[in-house]
Amino acid sequence: MEPVESFKSFLLFSFIISTLAGSSMVWKGPKDKTKSVSFHAATAKKGTYMLYATAFITATILFYLFCLYWFIPTLQLPTSFTFLLTLMSLLLVLTALIPESGEWIKLHALLAYGFAFLMMILLFFVLTAQTVSLFARIISGITCGWMTIVWYLYFFSSHKKKVASQYLFYQSSYVILFFLSILAATYIR
Repeated sequence: MEPVESFKSFLLFSFIISTLAGSSMVWKGPKDKTKSVSFHAATAKKGTYMLYATAFITATILFYLFCLYWFIPTLQLPTSFTFLLTLMSLLLVLTALIPESGEWIKLHALLAYGFAFLMMILLFFVLTAQTVSLFARIISGITCGWMTIVWYLYFFSSHKKKVASQYLFYQSSYVILFFLSILAATYIR
């Protein structure tokens, strides 16, 4: 499949929408850095949560379309990337639809950690793609390293409580660095 140039801009729209939606929830929420963006959204008024979920789903769809019609064909990524991207996108949509509250907390966490893990795997594909510039691969490598450290700190470190006290920082940096790596692979040719 040939890349469709008009889909390239979908990445920027996805990044902007995601950043604005997440930032808005944190700003309007309880400003608790021990909680996730999803928790901040779940504690908002129902209308505000629906706006957040809609924005998040829209950003996910835009990112998926960008990858499908421009990123994958341009970088000549394998079918396994497409499969994992589809799974990650599905998990992202379900995460937005299932609030991090009440009886749904465990399911939401499972979905959220699932898509976060897939983000790291997808970035590994970018890191190893020969069609990606050296600079973009370096950025992806640094990001993969950071993602690995975050997983270690959160699940295996003896300092879990200290890490949990800064959960929002780790979550935000994880997602932002993922986007920056994809932006680098897209725009630094």
